[in-house]
Amino acid sequence: MASRLKSLEDNIMYEQTEEVKHLIGIINKVLSVDIMSKRRQRVFIQARMIYARILRDKGYTLTYIGKTIGKDHATIIHYLGIIDMDLKHNNLFRESFVKISTMFFENHDIINELSIDELKNKIFCMRNEINELYLENKYITNKYDSLKDDSVRLLPIINLIREKTLIGTEHIVLKKLNALLNSIN
Repeated sequence: MASRLKSLEDNIMYEQTEEVKHLIGIINKVLSVDIMSKRRQRVFIQARMIYARILRDKGYTLTYIGKTIGKDHATIIHYLGIIDMDLKHNNLFRESFVKISTMFFENHDIINELSIDELKNKIFCMRNEINELYLENKYITNKYDSLKDDSVRLLPIINLIREKTLIGTEHIVLKKLNALLNSIN
C-alpha cells in the first residue's frame, strides 16, 4: 500500500507558474515541439534539456522542474549534466538555446510590462534610494576616518597589550588596565 501511494505521488505533476508556462510556450514555438510529450526523439529531449537549464539557472529546484514536465529529479540532473557537451559541439542546438534564452529573459523582464508613468515613478524611487545610499556611504566613510585616526593614535598601546598579554589572562590584564586608567584620571 505504501509503495503504491509513493508511486501515485511520483506521478503528480506540479502546477506551472506563469513564468514556466511562458518558457514552455517559447520552447514549443522555437523548436516546433510539445515539451510535455513523452516522445524520445532528440529534439524533444533537447527541448526538455533547455527547459531544465533555464529554470535551474533561475533557481528552481530539480524536483519542481521535473514534476512540471512529468519527469523525476534524476532525469533533470541527467539533462543538466549533458547539456553543456551538446551546447559545445552542436551549433544548431546552441543557436536554439541562445534564441530561447534571449526570448525568455528579454520578454519576461518586468520593465517591458510597465507603463511610462510607472517607469518614471521607478526612476524617481531609484534616485531617492541612490541619494540615501550616498548619504549613508558618506556617514560611514566619516565614521571610518575618525576610527582610523583613533586607531593610529592608540596603535602602540594596542600592540603593547597584544604582545604582553598571554592567552587566557585577558580578564586579569583588563582588570589591571582598568585600575591603572582609573588612577590616572
